[in-house]
This record gives sequence, structure tokens and C-alpha cells, in this order.
Amino acid sequence: MATQRSKFLQWIDFRVRITIQDGRMMVGTFLAFDKHMNVVLADTEEYRITKTNKTGQQKQIKRTLGLVIIRGENIISLTAEAPPSQTFKKSDVEVNKPGKATSVNRPGNIPIQPPVNLPAQPTLVPPQGGFPTLKAPNVMVNLPKPPTMPPM
Repeated sequence: MATQRSKFLQWIDFRVRITIQDGRMMVGTFLAFDKHMNVVLADTEEYRITKTNKTGQQKQIKRTLGLVIIRGENIISLTAEAPPSQTFKKSDVEVNKPGKATSVNRPGNIPIQPPVNLPAQPTLVPPQGGFPTLKAPNVMVNLPKPPTMPPM
């Protein structure tokens, strides 16, 4: 089992074509797999072949899907289309070394303007003796009694 995993690891980041049971083909970047051979593809395009009703000719339809997980049970074949794209070289990236802090390029002297004189905002001052308190009147309301149901 470990040898099968190591064989699949060599295809990581390759552009692959996967044929599934219903006849569709998925072309995408091979990102990951698991013990069930479920596969994760990025930037995936789906190709399927259909027949037109009038002429009976076969037509290939392409559709962009994006990130896809394909169940391993449905995979018939997996073939390499293209090697991994070299977006960056590992030699350019220094691994396990601390980063270097650099300043952001900004103009040197930014003039600080004095605050604009705004009119004074009114302040609320409570009246002498404080605010009056309101008390609810102590009133009893006579509500009618609910009707009673006659016994059955």
C-alpha cells in the first residue's frame, strides 16, 4: 500500500486527465488523494461527448468546474497531461530562514495639518435639583371575568 501511495505522490502538481465511469473526462491539477483513491483536482475542466439529435454527429462540450473532488470508486483511468508548472523556483525561496523586514515606500515628510476650528457643540446640563422622576399611577383596572364553559 505504501508503494502505491509513493507512486501517486510523484503525480502531485501534474496536469492530469481522469476518465470517470459515466464517460466524462476531467482535466485539472492533481492536488491530493487518500487511501480510497479519492482525488482532488484544481482548475478543472470537464469534457463530455454528446450526440446531436438532428445529424447524429458527436460533439464535445467543455465546461469549467474549478476545484473538484472525484470519488475514487468512479475513476477508470488517470493519465498525465503536462508536468507541474514552475511558478517559482525553490532556490529563490530561502527555506527555514527568518524574514527580512523592509520599510514601505512612502513619502518622507507628510505635513500634519492643525485641527480645524469647529464651533463648540452644546452640552447638556441637568437642571438644578436633578431630573424629575415619573411614577405610574396606582390604578386597578376592573376587567370582566372570562366566560365559563357549561359542563358536558
